[in-house]
Amino acid sequence: MTVHTISNRHYEHIMEIVLTSVLITICICGLIGNVIVLIIGVIRRRYQNNVTNCYIMNLAVNDFLFLLISVPLTTYLGATKTWIFGEFICKMHIYLAHVCLLFQLNRK
Repeated sequence: MTVHTISNRHYEHIMEIVLTSVLITICICGLIGNVIVLIIGVIRRRYQNNVTNCYIMNLAVNDFLFLLISVPLTTYLGATKTWIFGEFICKMHIYLAHVCLLFQLNRK
């Protein structure tokens, strides 16, 4: 083994840890933030008063589902570089991630 090979492995390991930490932080903060928005919206029922509040509630639900479905599976795949969940979950994961993203992009 050369020093160059060892440093590359060390760099890849550090990048896996950083990527996993960032994605977990984003997921947790996003889930907490969206839950707060949903709780406030449901308690106050202001989402029924105008279109903007209804749109914000829809985005919160969609973002919550995206963070709940896509980010944990993507984080696991990025950290382990293997997929153990089977072909059906793989296809549904990709499909639902695209549906959630298109829903956010197409809402005007």
